Amino acid sequence: DKMRISLNLINPERKILWYDYHEDIRSTIMARISEIDPLIAMEYHQRKEKLYNFSNLIGDTENVRGQGLRFSKAKIYFSSPDEKFIKTLIQGIMRDQIFELVNPRDKKSLRLAIGGVKFERGISYSDNVTIKTLSPIISIKLEGNRQKYLTPVREPDEWRASIIYGIRNKFKTMYGREPEKLDLDLNQGDFRLKYVHIKGRGYMASEGTLRIKADPLTLQFISDTGLGEKPRYGFGFMIDQYV
Repeated sequence: DKMRISLNLINPERKILWYDYHEDIRSTIMARISEIDPLIAMEYHQRKEKLYNFSNLIGDTENVRGQGLRFSKAKIYFSSPDEKFIKTLIQGIMRDQIFELVNPRDKKSLRLAIGGVKFERGISYSDNVTIKTLSPIISIKLEGNRQKYLTPVREPDEWRASIIYGIRNKFKTMYGREPEKLDLDLNQGDFRLKYVHIKGRGYMASEGTLRIKADPLTLQFISDTGLGEKPRYGFGFMIDQYV
């Protein structure tokens, strides 16, 4: 399993990272991939199913209320079922180990240094594994011309069905067939709602733990692609509960 990596990020000036940083991480990553292989970047830009995912920033972060997160060191995970995507990403990162993110609101920049890249194991296989969110899950249902945000807190049955449908659909796109085995149980009381932004638009998302039953290939696929909507913007990244 070489489809999941983590980047160690160092913030030498301890500047504040704004809350809605996911889109800026995504565009920086795609720019790095484009520098190495423009065709991969173009293919991922045009493809309907963009099969990669990344996590929230994980680390000893201090919430500076109303401004963002302050930290010295942190980690971020990336995953994809496409080995070429991950290898090209590593090449792009190693070529220049400084990340410059620009706050879309005030145009101030934040320079982060890459302190190392590490291959990580994905979700371990077992008949009934408990996984937790490392970035919130977004679930959307179309109702006519409007979008309804589903959450496991308010609409547990609809939310569960939507998540399973999303996995099946992406899996079929990748492998041309349905997963052999797939079911999930949610601990409704364990989930909490979180309001997130993508490109200035708000979405209702949720964080918590799930028990998932799946065959090894399907579980690997979930590990690589995440759950729910907008995984390419860094949402729905999952990890073993006990990692």
